[in-house]
Amino acid sequence: MKHIGLYILLICIVLVGCSDKYSTELGLKPTLTPRYLRVSPTSLSFSANQTSSQSVDIETMETPWKVDNAIDWVSISAANGQSNSNINVSTSENKDANAARTGVFYIKADVSDWNYEKGISVSQAAATPYINVSQSNITLKGTACTATFNITSNCSYTVTNDADWLTLSQKDNSFVLNATANETSQYRTTTILFSYNGIGQASNKIVVTQAPASINASTKTLKFENTAGEIKVEVTSESKWTASTSYSWINVTPNSGEAGTSSITISVSPNTSVDERTGYVILSIGSEERIQIPIKQRGIYIETDKSQFDFEASSGTQMFQVNSNTSWQVSSIPSWIKVDKTSGTGNSVIKVTVEDNPNTTERNGEFVISQPGLSAMATVKVHQKGKTFDVAVTTLTFNDKAESQTITIATDGTWRAYSSAEWIKVSPETATGNSTLTITVQENATDGERSGSVNILMGDASATVAIVQKGKYFTIDNSLLDFTSKGGDLKVTLTTNAPWSVRKDDTANWLSISPTNGTDNATVKVTASDNASVNNRSANVYFDALGRSVNILVSQKARYLTVDAHELLFYSKGGTSNAVTISTDGTYSINCSDNWLSISRNGDSFTVTASENDTKEARIGKITISLTDLTEGSYSVTLTVTQLNNGGTFLRKDFEEDIDYDSNGSSTGSLTITGYGSDTNYDTSSQSGTRLSVVGFKADTSWDSSTKSSAKVTITGFKSDHSLDSTANSSCNMQKNDFSNDSNWNY
Repeated sequence: MKHIGLYILLICIVLVGCSDKYSTELGLKPTLTPRYLRVSPTSLSFSANQTSSQSVDIETMETPWKVDNAIDWVSISAANGQSNSNINVSTSENKDANAARTGVFYIKADVSDWNYEKGISVSQAAATPYINVSQSNITLKGTACTATFNITSNCSYTVTNDADWLTLSQKDNSFVLNATANETSQYRTTTILFSYNGIGQASNKIVVTQAPASINASTKTLKFENTAGEIKVEVTSESKWTASTSYSWINVTPNSGEAGTSSITISVSPNTSVDERTGYVILSIGSEERIQIPIKQRGIYIETDKSQFDFEASSGTQMFQVNSNTSWQVSSIPSWIKVDKTSGTGNSVIKVTVEDNPNTTERNGEFVISQPGLSAMATVKVHQKGKTFDVAVTTLTFNDKAESQTITIATDGTWRAYSSAEWIKVSPETATGNSTLTITVQENATDGERSGSVNILMGDASATVAIVQKGKYFTIDNSLLDFTSKGGDLKVTLTTNAPWSVRKDDTANWLSISPTNGTDNATVKVTASDNASVNNRSANVYFDALGRSVNILVSQKARYLTVDAHELLFYSKGGTSNAVTISTDGTYSINCSDNWLSISRNGDSFTVTASENDTKEARIGKITISLTDLTEGSYSVTLTVTQLNNGGTFLRKDFEEDIDYDSNGSSTGSLTITGYGSDTNYDTSSQSGTRLSVVGFKADTSWDSSTKSSAKVTITGFKSDHSLDSTANSSCNMQKNDFSNDSNWNY
């Protein structure tokens, strides 16, 4: 109870001591019902285009509140409340770039016993200034004209225009340009600048370009005859213009005009000279010349629409036009040219005719159209082709027979042909235009070639065709026929254009001929029968033509028989010979009566085998090879076979190889070998007295000069021996020159 009383007392003291100022500043009201209201923050700041809101905190106790907002560009999320709250404050965009804006809204105590409010100031920055023009470039015609454009802006601005030929007027955001006519010949340009606070931007300007005022004439040049005349010309201009000329013979009216389309008249006085004259009318805008109109006036003239005529070689006619403003006459006409008019006045048509040109040479002429006493004239040239004439063939070759050939003559004229010889005829002798000429020759009965010519004349041209005719001829391709003994067929080729025949020697019954006669080229077959004889035979065959005869020698060989060896040599030990080859075109037999010899045959070769000769005497045998198919005579070849006795003496050249050579026992043989190649086993045994001389010895597998041998060996050019022994007590005398190698040498 004490505490309650104290509390009431304090409240009363506060109430007595309080004032309205105090309560307004603090947001407190000490009453029997305690009140409290506080707002934070009390100042808000926004950018010009800020879209986000800002928060205001409201703290209260026993005090309802409300918002008093008189700012139309500020929005508040809540209008009132009963307790602590947060309200959101947002602003609309400030589009004004000229100035920032501020305002105050209030949070008020919504009670009857306490008049309390708190102001919250809101500030918003000015917008970024901008000035946008609807177009950056404007192009104007040269005439006085207008153009419009629009401006959008959020700020105030100034307009700068320095061109005296351009003015601007404004209504709201639209501007109108007014340009005077551009009387210069050059484009002119100015820049209109829009600036904010004296600052301009690249996007805040318009470039205005005006073309020069144009002016055009309906014609670029004027042409007058030599007489007086006038022509109207339309002038279209974008500005005021003037017309002038400095030539006395030219007049122009009117001499000025306004923008738009108008007419001027240009007139000329007569031209009495033969020379064309030229002047000018000048169209100007302001002080500048813009167009020159050339004015041409003819003098007295004579003209033709053609100055050159081309004619074919044949006669012909063409026409041309004479254009003139005076009288005229035609002169200097060549004799082969005709005109149907030689004088006249003004324009006229003249016919030109040329005579036929009989020659191949082209010709040229000219004539003149003029007025005596004046330099005015026209020259007309005439060209006429010559006749064509072509004979493509320059030489014709004929066989010996009567024959015709044709040639083509290409021409547009008349030609005539002549023959140089009686045996040459032409048809036709004359013709006109492209033609075919037939040339015929009589038969040449001689064996000599003959020649002539055909001459073809056309006007001043000629052509010569050489004529060559072959004579009779007769040749054969062979002068000798050679048969083997077996006979057969051989051929002879005849080349001729004359009748021919073939014959032979009356005794040559071993020959036959086919065919034996003819009239043209041919192949003659000569057949020989079999000559089974040891005698060769021959005969003549005769070819007759053109009153002369050509003979061919026909020979036939006899049977032949040869062997590649005529003697065989065997050592006493015997052996088999190398093969003996037989060559022959007949049949043959091989015969031998010696029983120590045997023959082994293999086709056209055979070998001979000799048995051992153990006697002290050498022996000789015979082998006979004989032809067996002869019908006349006989023929054989004899082969001599020699076999040495034991210890025999012989000379052997070009010895190649011996399997086993022995000079045994008490042999006293003398052996000389030149070109000795190889021996498998050579022995001069005990007590042998063999004297062996070897030249060019190559190799021996085992050479022994055994015990007590008295062999004398001289070797020149010895190459190699596997084992050469001249053993104990040997009286062997060994001499070696150029010895190369021995596997085992004991001496």
